[in-house]
Amino acid sequence: AVRAARAAGDLVRTAFAAPVVAEAKGSHDVVIATDRASEALLAEILLGEGVPGDALLGEEGGTRGAATSARRWIVDPIDGTVNFANGIPLFAVAIGLVVDSEPRIGVVYDPIRDELFAASASGPATLNGRILHGGQKGLGDAVVALGLGGRRVVARTRAVRRAVRVTRSMGSSALSLAYVANGRFDAFAQETGQSAW
Repeated sequence: AVRAARAAGDLVRTAFAAPVVAEAKGSHDVVIATDRASEALLAEILLGEGVPGDALLGEEGGTRGAATSARRWIVDPIDGTVNFANGIPLFAVAIGLVVDSEPRIGVVYDPIRDELFAASASGPATLNGRILHGGQKGLGDAVVALGLGGRRVVARTRAVRRAVRVTRSMGSSALSLAYVANGRFDAFAQETGQSAW
């Protein structure tokens, strides 16, 4: 998973320097050719070099491999595609492995900062191979990443902002969660719109 994330990250980082043509994908999302190329590379590595019979669920291409497999890789080839398409360097390659419906491995790679967050169900979370130790703060000192939506978003956001030190919205759920793991954020709240990848 680490090798796949780095390989896709290299592809994404190189493409970030080139002009981007985005296609609409739903009312508030886009897809770009780099999304598809990154996902194809992830599938090639994870399914081609992984355990025979594995499946892969990708944001752009759906399911590949054995649809009934107990082992399923879940990938987002560019988490934060809108950021990428607009030249904002906050995006990541995200990979997870689920075995018998239980999360086992997670890798989030930020190719711009060369930061690779990795964790397994049986081991510690790491950043570039170093074990992460998040700090604990009181709610009033917390820095919280928000991804709130819906009809009452203003009221909910205002309530959270009153309770914490400051809120941020990054445009990449995978990076927001990785930042919680290493203590940059104290929490991440998103009530809707979270997909498996």
